[in-house]
Amino acid sequence: MSCNHRNNYKDSLLSASALAQICAVSVKNTILIGFGMSIGFPTILIPVLSNRDKTEPFSLDAEGLSWIGSISLICIPLGALVSGMLTQPLGRRRTMQLISVPFFVSWMFYYFSSNIWHIFTALIISGVTGGLMESPVLTYVAEVCQPHMRGMLSSASTMAVISGVMIQFILGTFLDWRHVALCCSCLPLISFSLLFLIPETPIWLLSNGHFEEAKKSIAWLRGWVTVEEITEEYDELFESLYPVDFINQKGKLSGHLNEKQLKKLTVIEMLMSVKKKDCLNPLLLVTYICFLSHFSGTSPVQTYAINIFNVLRVPIDGHNATALLGIIEMLGCVVCVLMVRIVGKRVLTFASLIGISIGYMCLGFYTYLSEINSLMISEETTTKISILDESETNVNESWLPISFIIVSAFASHMGVRLLPAILSGELFSHETRAVATGICAASFYIIGFVSNKTFLSLVSTFTLPGIFWIFSAVSATGFIALYYILPETEGKSLKEISDHFSGRSKLNNTVYKRSKKDLDMSEASEKLYHE
Repeated sequence: MSCNHRNNYKDSLLSASALAQICAVSVKNTILIGFGMSIGFPTILIPVLSNRDKTEPFSLDAEGLSWIGSISLICIPLGALVSGMLTQPLGRRRTMQLISVPFFVSWMFYYFSSNIWHIFTALIISGVTGGLMESPVLTYVAEVCQPHMRGMLSSASTMAVISGVMIQFILGTFLDWRHVALCCSCLPLISFSLLFLIPETPIWLLSNGHFEEAKKSIAWLRGWVTVEEITEEYDELFESLYPVDFINQKGKLSGHLNEKQLKKLTVIEMLMSVKKKDCLNPLLLVTYICFLSHFSGTSPVQTYAINIFNVLRVPIDGHNATALLGIIEMLGCVVCVLMVRIVGKRVLTFASLIGISIGYMCLGFYTYLSEINSLMISEETTTKISILDESETNVNESWLPISFIIVSAFASHMGVRLLPAILSGELFSHETRAVATGICAASFYIIGFVSNKTFLSLVSTFTLPGIFWIFSAVSATGFIALYYILPETEGKSLKEISDHFSGRSKLNNTVYKRSKKDLDMSEASEKLYHE
C-alpha cells in the first residue's frame, strides 16, 4: 500500500492510518488464533491417546501417536499450494471467510468422535484448511500495510498463531479434550462475522476492476477518511497496476483487455514469474529458514511437550508446564513485535539462534547426566532420578530441564520461528506474492511434518540427549549461514529488496528509521513496483 500524500499519514503507531491498519490486521488475526488452536490440539490429544484411558473408546501405539502429531502438518501443504490460485479470483477477505467453515467442521468432528478415523479426519480437514489460509492472510498484511508497519504487523500475525497454541494449552489444563474442541469451534464463527467489518485490499479490488470499492478501501485504511482525500493516492496506484496503453485519459479500462482477460493474464504472469531470479532466490532463503525453524527443535518439542516434561520429571504437572511453555512462546512473540522496528530482523534472528543453541546444548547435557534416553514414559523412565540419587535431588535441580526448554522456546519465538511469515510478506513482488507465499507455506509445513514425524524415530536412534544436541548444532550452523545470506529488510522498500535479490544492487545491514520525507520517497518507489 502506498502512503498518503497529505500530512494525515505519519510514521506513528497512534496515527489514524496506523490504527486503521492495526484494526484490519487484528480482525484477520482471529482466524490465525483459531489456526494456532488446531496446531496445539495434538499436544492435548497425544497423552490421552497414549495412556489407554478406559473412558475413551480408542488408543494408539507410538507409530499412531507420531501420525497424530504430524498428519495435519503434511496436509497443510496440500492447501497451501493451491491457496494462491484460490485467493486470486475470490479475493483475500472472501477466501478467509470461506475457510472458516471447514475449520468449524473439523472441531465438530473432534467433539463428536467415537472412532479413531474421526480424529484423523478432523486432523486432515484442519490441515488442508490451514494451508488454504496461508496465501490470503500473508497477502492481506502485505497489501494493506505501509512499509513502517509491515514488519511489526507481519510478526503480530505469527504471534496470533502462537497465542492460539497458548490458549489451547491453557484450556487443556482445565477442560477435557472434547470440551476444548467445543470451545474452539466458536472461533471460526467469530472470525467469519468479524471479517465483514474490514475491507478487501485495494490492490486486489483494482486489479479486478472494482474501482469504487478500491477507493473506499484506501479511505478506510488511511484512517477512515473520505474518498476525496485519497484521490491522488488512488490515481497513482491505478496507474501502477494498469499499463498506460490499457487505459484512457479518464482512467478507465480500454477495449484492449476486458476484466476477465485481465484476471487470466494476472494468473499466468504470477505462475511464470516464480522462476525469475528475484523470486527464486528469496524462495530458497525462506525455505532454509523454515528448515531452521523446525529442526532447531521448536515443533517437535512443542508437539510432544507433555510427554517430554513428564519424562524429565519437572516439579509441576505436564499440562501446567505445557501451558507455561505456551505463555513463554507468546512473550517471545511480543518481544519480536516490539523490537523488530528498533533492532531489525538480523539481530533478532541471530540472538534467537544463539539462545536456542545454548538452551538445547544444556538440556542435552542434563538428560545425558540424568541417563534419560527415552521419550515414551515407562516404568523405567518414571523411576529414574534427575542427576543424583533421588534422595539427594533438590527442587532447584529439578527445575533445570524446564528452564532450558523455556530459554529455547522464548529464543525461537522472538526470532527464527516468526521469520518465515515476516519475510514471505515482503520479499516477493505483487505479481508473485500470492503464489510464492503459498509455496513458502507449503515448504514450512512439509518440513514441519518431517520434523514431527521423525522425532520419535530420531530419539530411538540418537537418544534424547543426542537429539537435543542435534537441535543445538542445527541452530549454531544456521547462525553462521544466515550471517552471510540474510539481508536486513526492516524499513527497506519492496523495490530495494527486489533489486537486492535480482542482483541489481545490494542492501546494507542497517535498519532504516526514516523521516517523513524518506517514507514518501520509499512509497513512491513502491508504487512503481506494483505495491
